[in-house]
Amino acid sequence: MKKALYILSILSLAIFASCEKAPIESTATVALAGEWVVTIDAVDADGNIKYEDPYGAGWDTRVWTYNTASNVDNKIFLDDIENDEDYRFWQYKVLLDCNVNDLTFSGNTTDLCNGINVVVTGGKITLNGTTTPSGTPADMIEYYIVFEDDDNAGAAYDRLYVHGYRYTGLDSDGI
Repeated sequence: MKKALYILSILSLAIFASCEKAPIESTATVALAGEWVVTIDAVDADGNIKYEDPYGAGWDTRVWTYNTASNVDNKIFLDDIENDEDYRFWQYKVLLDCNVNDLTFSGNTTDLCNGINVVVTGGKITLNGTTTPSGTPADMIEYYIVFEDDDNAGAAYDRLYVHGYRYTGLDSDGI
């Protein structure tokens, strides 16, 4: 009986050892996808800050970048909508063109929440491009955005500059 158990154990071990683990698949835009803690500044046409945090959002704003249902490598969604349909800044969701290799995104598109025109330019992610409030290195996101219904755009400032870091989950790094 011991010999049979020994042989069965060896066979079981051989079977389990020969099994290959399937590679973990990810989305086509995984390099651009993330949850981001951002702040928004109003800038002139040259990108110089005219007003820091003109809408009082502070660092209490999050945006998300993620793939589309078709999982293509040249389109991402960008939005600031919380899971409970709450938002902290403008309430927008836009579909943008992207380049996964360059970690860039942009678009002149219609907001899927409000039906207004939204222009996103200069969108990019820089790996380990910033430091969080806790001192942890993190990926940085930045882009310029203009909302059709922003009465101040073109008058008080040219566009809004959104910039921040990948959410870490650490209490010391904000929301």
